[in-house]
Amino acid sequence: MKDQYYFLDENSIHELNNLKRPLFYKNYHDNLLNLLNKIYLIAIDARTQGIDVSEKIESRIVYDLADRVAKMHDINITNRLRNLLSETTKEKAALKISEEIAQGKYSNDDLTTRLDNAVRVSLAIVTEGVTVAPLQGISDVQIKNNSDGSKYLSISFAGPIRSAGGTEAAFTMLIADHVRKSVGLSKFQANSFDDETGRFVEELRIYEREVGSFQFKILDEDVIKCISNLPVELDGVDTDPVEIVGHRAMKRIKTDRVRGGALRVMNDGLIGRSRKLLKIIDNLGLDGWDWLKELKGAIQKEGSSEDDTVHHRMSEVITGRPVLSMSNKIGGFRLRYGRCYNTGFSTIGIHPTVPILLNYAIVVGTQIKIDIPGKAATIALVDSIEPPLVKLDDGTVTYVTTIEHAHQIQNRINTILYLGDILVSYGDFLENNAKLFPASYVEEIWGLELQMKIEQISSNNSYSTDEKYVNEILEYINKQRLFELANNPIEKIPTLKEAFLISKILSIPLHPKYSFYWESITVDEIILLRNEFLKKISPLEINRKLGSIIIQLPPSYTINEYNRLEEFLVALRNRSDLKNHDNIALEFRHNSWNTEGVLELLHHFSIASVLTDSPAQENLGFLSNENNLASNKLAVVRLHGRNTTRDHYWYDYLYS
Repeated sequence: MKDQYYFLDENSIHELNNLKRPLFYKNYHDNLLNLLNKIYLIAIDARTQGIDVSEKIESRIVYDLADRVAKMHDINITNRLRNLLSETTKEKAALKISEEIAQGKYSNDDLTTRLDNAVRVSLAIVTEGVTVAPLQGISDVQIKNNSDGSKYLSISFAGPIRSAGGTEAAFTMLIADHVRKSVGLSKFQANSFDDETGRFVEELRIYEREVGSFQFKILDEDVIKCISNLPVELDGVDTDPVEIVGHRAMKRIKTDRVRGGALRVMNDGLIGRSRKLLKIIDNLGLDGWDWLKELKGAIQKEGSSEDDTVHHRMSEVITGRPVLSMSNKIGGFRLRYGRCYNTGFSTIGIHPTVPILLNYAIVVGTQIKIDIPGKAATIALVDSIEPPLVKLDDGTVTYVTTIEHAHQIQNRINTILYLGDILVSYGDFLENNAKLFPASYVEEIWGLELQMKIEQISSNNSYSTDEKYVNEILEYINKQRLFELANNPIEKIPTLKEAFLISKILSIPLHPKYSFYWESITVDEIILLRNEFLKKISPLEINRKLGSIIIQLPPSYTINEYNRLEEFLVALRNRSDLKNHDNIALEFRHNSWNTEGVLELLHHFSIASVLTDSPAQENLGFLSNENNLASNKLAVVRLHGRNTTRDHYWYDYLYS
């Protein structure tokens, strides 16, 4: 077997022979290895001709991650690392193997060399050995002295550390601190000789101004706190011919030029991803890093100017790349928590019609940059989420629910009003330790609320409404239908009548399909709608055919909103296009309005109070009191009827 696969060592061949797999997998795998072995032998023969600079083949063939890391650093840790990776996570395996390397379990090298190997090996493990970061991103590992003579660990980074990614680069500092403790070194003491925190602040801003921006924008105070609290020195080699102006000729910093690698580890790793690091620290059980909780982290809308954040984000957009939407702006994607069979870690879902509407600027597999929960994601298509909403050239507003529909109207679209949902799994927020944003009220949440009500009905527990209301809904919607709506809310949509009944009687919000985006309307747009309405009915007023305009308040609108009501009536009087204000009536639906001062308010604005002909129930008494007339010119009575045996859901008198 050794002769058959010349490039594999005995341990790898043993692992390969013991690998359990279907026969057709084994034949396929063996065929690939045989072809690779043949090519490898040809390369060996070619190198023996002496024409190349070296007779050695630089590319090493490895069996798995453990084999790859061991051969990258020429340390005999293959079996131990393989066992660790089979038992635990990459991060925990990296932590353990780095500790063992630092303590001299695999070599008799001096302490500095062992620490160097420990840090590089751990970074290779978490980056799976596929980047140059462990070899070229770490420039040097040294043991230095603080001003009090204590020894500490220093890590010097170079430009290629960028290939590791921000989290992995910052993880290197966690590993360095762990191995520092395992061998008994002291903490790094910032500003022992010079103003090193000030140097980092100046250096970061010069780099951003003269060289280029980083992934995140961070605050000066975070830089100072980070460098002041680091237990391991963050150093680096100069990466660009840009000079520092103020903090020059420092004792422990050997260059007066900007150190791009060190700045990247600090900016995009330690500070920019502080929340994600805290999760890793908690999982690994590390101590001494609680100060990360005090960092503001990457600048978001909170604590900074939104314009600054947008400017920073837009400055990184490559010319020609489409920008789909901006944060917190109406018309972009709506965050929806969940996952489909084709979405998952860093893979988000959008509706299948979106690529068509955007003329295929994005397709399946496109990588996009996002604000939350991570920095990027890959696109998948999910047809069970909210579709985009568009306005056509004839003024029609419609959802684009199918691919066929999208193709039919593609050339008639005037405006894309809303791009639909973007499906992001909770796991992405957990992985990035990102803040959870308020969830959208979607079908699955509505279904869960309905399930809770059904369980109350089934168990005869106390209801939020009277038991007679519960019995009544079962007269209109049978239990099987309720279970169907609750258990399969994505595919089973209630009719409008069913949605009103369920919401009204069971006291749960209206189904999302019938809940429109009223909160997206601005004050100016509301005024526009009002004026258009008044314009449409103005002929009735001109010809003296206009009766009364009734403004009905919802049951949830209580006396606590008195000031808002007064402001509304002032605006109605001052900005209305109606010449006559004496034909406006207001209907209250909560008995808290049955108090002193309310009728006086309506009388002041010549607004009539709507009375109802309703059953003699205590909560309805204020509606049928003839003494509650507020206008001398108009009286409005709604003839509901006084029957208490109801045969239609509109006469339930669900007044609070």
